[in-house]
Amino acid sequence: MGKWTRRAFIGTGTLVGGGLVLGAGCFVLAPSRHSIKPGGAEASGAASSTGPGQLDTWILVTPDNIVTVLVPHCEMGQGAQTALAMMAAEEMGADWNLVRIKEAPALPEYANAYIGRAVLGDRLPSFMTRGFDYGTYKLASWYGTQATGGSTSIRGTGVYGMTVAGAAAKEMLRSAAAARWGVSTSDCTAANSRITHTSSGRSASFGELAADAATQSIPSKP
Repeated sequence: MGKWTRRAFIGTGTLVGGGLVLGAGCFVLAPSRHSIKPGGAEASGAASSTGPGQLDTWILVTPDNIVTVLVPHCEMGQGAQTALAMMAAEEMGADWNLVRIKEAPALPEYANAYIGRAVLGDRLPSFMTRGFDYGTYKLASWYGTQATGGSTSIRGTGVYGMTVAGAAAKEMLRSAAAARWGVSTSDCTAANSRITHTSSGRSASFGELAADAATQSIPSKP
């Protein structure tokens, strides 16, 4: 457990002040922020009905093997959108030439959830981070907050959102490939927008696996 600090205590108190008294159990069992998709179930690990190819909140893979990163921050000349997409793509093992960037629509599911984490960093006890992220997401969605400023895009959405979402998407694609080939997920690797089973030489593109991957459970801690 991390050491409590005055800043962490105040940040957590903000949630309580906003009416989100989650309790210890709810902090642990709260949905993972990156698992929430438009039209989907707000439950960590639950399959979503968003549609084929949207693997988690910010990552969409289409049959043409294009990875689209939905960025919930506007571009104001500082390169935030490019940087956030790069962070997701690197964790995912995507070919940067096949990555596209799209500004996320003004929907509650894309509300900025990591502004608090950008300030607090890793000062929160680890058991509270999941509930804290979900709580701040709910507050942001209620207020309709999609903001860019204060260097929170990279420190917040990037570090605690895009990297985790990219890693989760990779695990889902690997699991989809393993299920298709009847092999162990641990034997499947991701690189250059393809999943490969080295020992058998079988390989499939992200696009070929996307629809199956979207039916996989979304890992809460990839």
